[in-house]
Amino acid sequence: MTSAIGLWWAPEETRFDKLQSAADLVELRKEFIATFRSALAATPLLDQFAVSGVIASWWGASLPDLKALATLGYRGLIEAWVATVLDALEEEKAKVNPLDHKVGRALLPEYLDQLAALEAEVAELDSTIKAVAATDDDEDAEPSDDALSPAEVKKLKSQLTATKKRLKAEKAAFAHRLGEAGEALDDSSARKIVLDAMEHDLVAEAGDRVTRHRRAVITAFETWWDKYQTPLSALEAERDRAAARLAGCLKELGYE
Repeated sequence: MTSAIGLWWAPEETRFDKLQSAADLVELRKEFIATFRSALAATPLLDQFAVSGVIASWWGASLPDLKALATLGYRGLIEAWVATVLDALEEEKAKVNPLDHKVGRALLPEYLDQLAALEAEVAELDSTIKAVAATDDDEDAEPSDDALSPAEVKKLKSQLTATKKRLKAEKAAFAHRLGEAGEALDDSSARKIVLDAMEHDLVAEAGDRVTRHRRAVITAFETWWDKYQTPLSALEAERDRAAARLAGCLKELGYE
């Protein structure tokens, strides 16, 4: 399915270059649904309704970006994405994960990997320290040869503090680097990043649909197996044994 989507996407992506306003999106949506359904008609994994659902769901989720693209262009959309990430970094409970945004993955993938490694280190240290504290509070817990000494726990706490401090500094640097990377893009690079991100989202939506379809098929087969795994011959034999037991009971009661 991924290859089929790629073959459809390649000629269709030029349509985004012609967008002049948000009003153009109405006709584009109709054409995309029709051509997408036709291009994936031979795909055995999904029926025509599911295929239409893929492009429709992708369009709905991408609509804010598509509107921004139609009015601001490729570089304008990149700037909007960068602004969203920078705002999210300033908020304690942001609606989006600033370190998992498509623009960050496109512009600074290695830096994001570094931040992810630091976050994993913080989580591991914090978990270890909390586990030690829980063991110390449990009076019934038996002493373990692997138990950490107070000095080792103190060292872990210091390491956790230092790692958190480094992570905070790297996040602040990420914001600066992301802004610089966005400003340095030329039109061609901005176009490629936007279109690659949109195609990636479409493929992901299709993959999610296929996964759900496979789960539904597996569930159906499991239900059928539970219902029909006993062969008819076994059911008939059980029926005959039950009939024989019933006949015996009736005979003892004097009904035969």
